[in-house]
Amino acid sequence: MFSPCFPYVFGPRSQDIAWSDLLTEAVYSTHLREKPDQGPSLISFIWGGIGIGKLFCTSIVGILMEKVGNRAPYLIAALAAAFTLLITFLNLPEETSRRGRCCKKLGGSEMPLAIVGLVIGLGALSLALLSVFGGNLYTKAICAGILAVVALSLVSVTLTPIVAKVNAFFFIQSICSFSISGASFYFFTDGPEAYPDGPHLSKVFYSSTIGLASTVFSLLGVVIYNRWMQHWRYPFILMMGSLLSCACNLVSCIVFTRTNVRFGISDKFFVLASDAVQTVVMEIAWLPNVLLTSQLCPKGCEATMFALLAGMGNLGGHLGNYFGAFLLQLLGVQPTGAAGDEEQFQNLWLAAVVSAIAPYIPLDLVFQLIPNISQKDPIKGSSSPPRAAL
Repeated sequence: MFSPCFPYVFGPRSQDIAWSDLLTEAVYSTHLREKPDQGPSLISFIWGGIGIGKLFCTSIVGILMEKVGNRAPYLIAALAAAFTLLITFLNLPEETSRRGRCCKKLGGSEMPLAIVGLVIGLGALSLALLSVFGGNLYTKAICAGILAVVALSLVSVTLTPIVAKVNAFFFIQSICSFSISGASFYFFTDGPEAYPDGPHLSKVFYSSTIGLASTVFSLLGVVIYNRWMQHWRYPFILMMGSLLSCACNLVSCIVFTRTNVRFGISDKFFVLASDAVQTVVMEIAWLPNVLLTSQLCPKGCEATMFALLAGMGNLGGHLGNYFGAFLLQLLGVQPTGAAGDEEQFQNLWLAAVVSAIAPYIPLDLVFQLIPNISQKDPIKGSSSPPRAAL
């Protein structure tokens, strides 16, 4: 049930997470620029710590809600958020003030980034409002395509060539990652009356058990990357990650066509096993992305640049969700959880094939847009300030 208080509660919460995230990324981007040979190890350490935190939280949240109450996790989260204020007030990073930048007005190389970020943010907000207040999916898909072209064009003319190329590759790949999670949720959790031949997984198993297993195997992905893939060149590790992700996503067609049942493989085992492998592969593919983005941030505007690049990645992912929803509509996959959903899943396997193959398309550009260097090498041209084109 929607409450008018939700925006006032979850808005500041999301803002706190975003600020903490960006400031942390700005700090370790500075260290990566100073010691690029330690980049893969630092990224593995950071994301390994994030994975351990997720594992701990996922393990106790159910117990807290059952034993203490549904509000207990929010209370603990509030205390954790307050800890970030302690870090700031005590200046635990031991940051020293620089008079040249104290109370400095936004300008120079930061002004184009701020303007582009504002324009893209307004475009994303307009698309979100269109989704909330009406408009058919066809109109939303067209608007999403226009926003994608405008955002990529603005960023490309503002950033230096090397940064613009890398951003273009990741942005296009994010857009091509069509999400079909809305339909797959109903496929796995529909009851016998809605989908007699379905897996009939409980919502607790689908959301909590699989989530916990994914967190565990994401740590395995960090270990594999840190142990054996630190010296790989960027194009090769990105290509390998994309190809393996494509293969893992294609495996989902087996459960969507119920082939696993015909071979006597239970749905729970198949879903857990395939999700575990997919999580390891996604973590291996994700870490070089974070490392490369961090190394592209020029000195003096690390947080601003990381915010723009990460924002473009998030925008690409959200636009991919719109295109995924449009794909599902074209294929007639529109489940609602009501009786008779079985007919809605007939083409879900085809949607899974398209969503698995689509991210493979940008790989033709990987050697043109991604620097062919080791992950331990500095990136030439990344330290230049953004163009003052605006």
